[in-house]
Amino acid sequence: MQVVLLSAEYPPMEGGVGDYTRRLALTLHKEGLEVAVLTSAGAGGLPGDGLEVHPRVRDWGWSCLPAVLRFLRRSRPEVVHLQYQTGAYRMHPAIHFLPEALHRLDPPPALVVTMHDLRLPYLFPKAGRLRSWVVLHLLRRAAAVVVTNGADRGRLRGDGRPARDLLEALPPGKLPTPVALIPLGSSLPATPPGDDRSAWRARLGLHPEEALLGHFGLLHPSKGADLLVEALAGLRRAGRPARLLIVGGGSGSTDPGNVPFARNLREKIASEGLEEAVLWRGPCPAEEAAALLRACDLVVLPYRDGASFRRSSLVAALTLGCPVVTTQPQDPAEVALEEGRPALVDGENAALVPRDDQEALLAAIAALLDAPERRRRLGEAAGRLGQAFRWEEVGRRTAALYRSVVQCT
Repeated sequence: MQVVLLSAEYPPMEGGVGDYTRRLALTLHKEGLEVAVLTSAGAGGLPGDGLEVHPRVRDWGWSCLPAVLRFLRRSRPEVVHLQYQTGAYRMHPAIHFLPEALHRLDPPPALVVTMHDLRLPYLFPKAGRLRSWVVLHLLRRAAAVVVTNGADRGRLRGDGRPARDLLEALPPGKLPTPVALIPLGSSLPATPPGDDRSAWRARLGLHPEEALLGHFGLLHPSKGADLLVEALAGLRRAGRPARLLIVGGGSGSTDPGNVPFARNLREKIASEGLEEAVLWRGPCPAEEAAALLRACDLVVLPYRDGASFRRSSLVAALTLGCPVVTTQPQDPAEVALEEGRPALVDGENAALVPRDDQEALLAAIAALLDAPERRRRLGEAAGRLGQAFRWEEVGRRTAALYRSVVQCT
């Protein structure tokens, strides 16, 4: 089967969608599929991957559709799999009209859309309900839609949950397209080579009595790194020898709003006198990032919008078996892998605190730093949950979805 993965974001660009697309391509290739990636100009992939990567699209405005069609006329895939996150496409409406473009091909390939989030494109001032309309226009004309958590599946099926990112909730039956829940795969290896925790802590210059908190991923306001810096300051004011390791910590390639947030975060660290207490390890190989996170006493992910399995940083920390402190989901289905039961449970495989509650965050971190046995149990249970995010399973389920949509077209 021939498949084209279409993504505005791809390595060496920074960003979770690009990393996901690369790892999906590698996994599908191992499954025996013929996979090509069509992406932005300049995003040529990583050396040694052995993947067919075509950085052909110079702009994701209206000119992107003719560029995509020119490539597809030559490659003639059976499936086009769009990796959708509106920020990656510069909030422009063009990509939402991909189905019409595909129907100019003979035969048209089946379109699968993975919704990495349900946020809306900007379009223009006061676009109002038109912002929801263009997203639904894309999804109604796809052969299948993939989501990464139970809440997004529920919203698209119209089960009555309020839509956090869409302007209006979908009534039942408004989206006839089949919706499949396929979890994210982890962006980091579960068992990194050279995983010697003591050696990594020594390399970071930690003293034996110092606690190390970890944060992973791009610096975006919703991820709450500033809240974690405030918690670090509170720990140190209370006389606790603690440091913070920020792994990744870049601004990404597709969201310009990250840049001022990252600048303000560094200014906050300086104003609190924490320059020596905060360690930065920017973009680094996945194996190194994994080993660094495993060297932490706690990984703290205080998302302002709550924990969700659409968050690749959370998925990675769980897969690594790290004890995690994060925020309560807005909807229990955000952290569900099957109907009816959340998989992320407070006190069982993570510590969940109220969103935007600085005192609760600080108290949870302090309590766990005083309870090494509890941290160990949380980490072991997180690792068991993390097995659900293995790429082998993601690839198997994705390939099965492709086969089903091709048979139906």
